[in-house]
Amino acid sequence: MDQIKYFTLLTFLLITVGCNGQKKTVASDTVKTVIADSVIIQNDSVGEQSIEGLKNQILQQQNFLDSLNAELSKYKTRNNRARNELNYFKRNIDNLIKYNKSFGWRVEFLGKMYDAYIVDIDAVNVKIFHRDNKGKNHSFKSIASQAQSIGGDLAFAMNAGMFTPKKNPQGLYIENGKEKYKMDAKKSGYGNFYMQFKKNNPDFGLSNGVFLLSQQKGAHIIYPDSIHSFDKKQVTLATQSGPLMVKDGIFNEHFNKGSKNLNIRNGVGIISSKKVVFVISKEPVNFYEFSQLFRDFFHCKDALYLDGVISQIYAPELGALQNTGSGFGPILGVIR
Repeated sequence: MDQIKYFTLLTFLLITVGCNGQKKTVASDTVKTVIADSVIIQNDSVGEQSIEGLKNQILQQQNFLDSLNAELSKYKTRNNRARNELNYFKRNIDNLIKYNKSFGWRVEFLGKMYDAYIVDIDAVNVKIFHRDNKGKNHSFKSIASQAQSIGGDLAFAMNAGMFTPKKNPQGLYIENGKEKYKMDAKKSGYGNFYMQFKKNNPDFGLSNGVFLLSQQKGAHIIYPDSIHSFDKKQVTLATQSGPLMVKDGIFNEHFNKGSKNLNIRNGVGIISSKKVVFVISKEPVNFYEFSQLFRDFFHCKDALYLDGVISQIYAPELGALQNTGSGFGPILGVIR
């Protein structure tokens, strides 16, 4: 009888392993074969009644296995349905971005809210501003007035990167095709601007980033060292900032999921050479979350951090009209 109990326990273990292990099911024929063999071995030493009891237990366990397989089948069906719905959702996002020229979008992603403005650089005029003709730093209001003076409307504006205490751009700055501030070529320094893209790799080179628009190559975010691959005469706009958050779909190695370093953040991502997305968080987020938004929601292969805490946007389409945009260095504007 103890041996029968042993084989009954073996049967239960086989099924349990099948339920809880890496493989979600155990082939029932295999279980039956093992059990049948055990019954034959014991047939000479146990009574017919005990064998019938063992068969009943096997039948109950088989019924349990069948019900479990049925539940797993339902789970797979629900999982496939969810996957199809997710793919459909992603296609809708892709189509929305593809077939609309430029538009504002309030996005909720992983429980956090963001304001985004997607720009088709062939459909609108993307410009960068620093000082007016009198040498005074621009604000959202002054840029809107300038746009109106040439028959346009300011559709969107956002601070365009970090700046010095004198409100000058920190690093490369090209406005209307003219290089007004040179590249910051330091490989290390204090603050986000100098954060290395790769850990423990001082020879990696300048690892913050440059957002630029080229008449020849379109929109790009590049390593500063890569600026030589562009004809500067073709570059109409450029701003250097840091850290570089995403490059070729890979996150900055210093970013940690679940980091408690939370701040309002704004940045720019490259959807394609013709489409970019400007984003500001409406609540504090960490770098990892912010990078996820660019890569996983907007499908940006490259994304650059512009600034945080003090960041603001002007976006009538999103109801963001109250921000002044004063006290910044460079400002990005979309005029249509």
